[in-house]
Amino acid sequence: MRHAFIFAALMLAAINSALAATPHDVLLQKRAWINDAIDARNRFLDQIHFAGHNNDSAELASINSSELTVVYALQALDDVLGIVDNRSVTVRKGLKQIGDSMLMVCQAQVTQIVSDAAQLDDPRIRNEVDKQVDNVRAACGAIVAVTN
Repeated sequence: MRHAFIFAALMLAAINSALAATPHDVLLQKRAWINDAIDARNRFLDQIHFAGHNNDSAELASINSSELTVVYALQALDDVLGIVDNRSVTVRKGLKQIGDSMLMVCQAQVTQIVSDAAQLDDPRIRNEVDKQVDNVRAACGAIVAVTN
C-alpha cells in the first residue's frame, strides 16, 4: 500500500511538472539535450584519439552542422514566441505556419544526420551519433508541440 501511495505521488509530481512546462522551457530543454550530446560525442572523440583525418571527418562535420541547424531553429522559434501574443487566433495561425516550415527544416536535418551516420566507418562513432538522432527527432516534436 505504501509503495502504491509513493508511486501515485511521484506520478502526480511528474504530471504537474510536465503541465507546468512553458514552450520556452520545452525548447530550452531540447536545445540543451542536443548541445549536451554534441559535447559528449566530442569528449568521446577525444577519448578514442580521433584525429579528424580519416573518412569520418566529413560526415562528422555535416552531422554537427545539421545538429546546430536544429538548435538555431529552436532558438529562433523561442525568440518568436517571446515577442508575440499567442492568444490571438491570427498569431496562432501564423505560428502554426512557422512551425510547419521549421518542422520541414528539422526533418530534413534528421534525414541528413541519418544519411551521414550511415556513411561513418567507425562503428563506435556511429553509435554515438545514433544516440543523438532521438534527441533531434524530439526537437522536431517540440516544434510541433509549441506551434500547434
